[in-house]
Amino acid sequence: MTAAGFLGGAALGTFFWSMIQHNCRRELFSGRPFRRYMALTYLRTRGDVETARLLREYVGWERNAVLRKRAQRILRGVEGRVA
Repeated sequence: MTAAGFLGGAALGTFFWSMIQHNCRRELFSGRPFRRYMALTYLRTRGDVETARLLREYVGWERNAVLRKRAQRILRGVEGRVA
């Protein structure tokens, strides 16, 4: 019973984690600047090639200078961890 509860909790946690990741990536291109800022904050903790690719695309898309500069700083950090 304990093992089943543990495995069920782990599966549920994995499911919710993947939903959070998907939502943060989607919000990166939101029409609302605050949501884009929060998505950048989340992506700052990610250090993989896919995140670097996504941030490069975002930097080219973003028109808000403050958010674009923040994304560029985060991108440099992610690229430093990937390299």
